[in-house]
Amino acid sequence: MEKTIKDVFIDELHDILSAEQQIAKALPKVAEASSSPELKAAFKAHLQETKGQIRRLEKAFRLLKLKPRVQFCKGTKGLIDECNEVIKDYPKSAVRDAALISKAQRIEHYEISAYGTVCTFANELGHKDIASLLHETLNEESNADKKLTKLAEGGFLTSGINHKANPPAKTLKEKTAGKKKPSSSEDKANSDKKNVTSLTNKAIAATKSAVTSKKKTAATKKKTAVASNKKTTSAKKVAPKKTIAKKTVVKSKASKAVVRSKARKPAKKSVAKRKTSALGHRKRA
Repeated sequence: MEKTIKDVFIDELHDILSAEQQIAKALPKVAEASSSPELKAAFKAHLQETKGQIRRLEKAFRLLKLKPRVQFCKGTKGLIDECNEVIKDYPKSAVRDAALISKAQRIEHYEISAYGTVCTFANELGHKDIASLLHETLNEESNADKKLTKLAEGGFLTSGINHKANPPAKTLKEKTAGKKKPSSSEDKANSDKKNVTSLTNKAIAATKSAVTSKKKTAATKKKTAVASNKKTTSAKKVAPKKTIAKKTVVKSKASKAVVRSKARKPAKKSVAKRKTSALGHRKRA
């Protein structure tokens, strides 16, 4: 059987119904993952709108006297999976909010495109009442997209989520803006303080240098005294050896003289005895 534009229209209605049912199931998780109170409120408000959009689609099927069949929208599933990846990969912060807005607007644009197409088909087929229902939903999707853009970019008095996610680096003027400029008297006091500090440091350095030189001089004197003491001690140790040698020589000479004198004395005595014995012999004769 040949397909007609009515078949395309009905297929698109089934696809959108599946998309809205998946979105209604995913929005509470996305709202809970948002850190911005405004973004959280926007997702919760759109959840209520989505439930109303599902009721409109069911009414459109009743007007067409058709029972909705099960037809799964793969495109919406892929977009919701990307939202879940953002929740998984990014911690709760302004950066995550910016990423969720990006993914949510892709879903909104997908729905805007789908509803724009089915509205055109409904008008082409003469279903003005169904076209009015679908156009109401189209306006809600367009407003939701504009609201997300405003939250991302901000307004005249408020900064957007994108700005919060990317805070500008502070300039030199901003860094020094909070610092109080010192007065002339404060400048003079600071200058005097620096001079005093400089003189104090110089005095400390001079004192350290003097102490170091004194220590070096004392160390040199100590080394000299130790060296002289070593020489004196060595001289003392050598001197007694010479004295002992001299004493030994003197003693040996003296002992030799005594021995000689002792050796000579007996000889004198023997001569005297001989003379005495000779006299005795003469007297006897």
